[in-house]
Amino acid sequence: VCVKSGRVSVFAQGTAETDELAAGRTLKGLVLTSNQQADLTRSNLEIIKSIVEKPELLSIPIETQDFSFKRTPVTQVFEVLEKAYGVKIIYDEELISKCSITANLADEPLFEKLNMIVGAMDATYESIDGQIVVNAHGCE
Repeated sequence: VCVKSGRVSVFAQGTAETDELAAGRTLKGLVLTSNQQADLTRSNLEIIKSIVEKPELLSIPIETQDFSFKRTPVTQVFEVLEKAYGVKIIYDEELISKCSITANLADEPLFEKLNMIVGAMDATYESIDGQIVVNAHGCE
């Protein structure tokens, strides 16, 4: 399941155990939001949340979608990306508080934007549970 907009609740069903859990209202599921997806592992009915392969911009006014940055703190850049794509970006704010970036990222997909940002900071990121987690060393 991939979510383009809104929210979708997903859960596994189809076995006696899941039917029993559903009857008792203890069925475990996930709520997905924009640019998230869920994959089902059939062998153990495990649902895994992740970010879609090519996240799309949310339908927000075009004037607020400015991806041109000049000596902009990376924390502000992450806030812009979170708002534009609806994807949570987790990072150590204190650690990267001195990091800034100058770049025009307008025509790049989300993951390319992230690659450029973390590359400039000598950092890394990974997608975990439908969120982006940035691992940085800080800037001087």
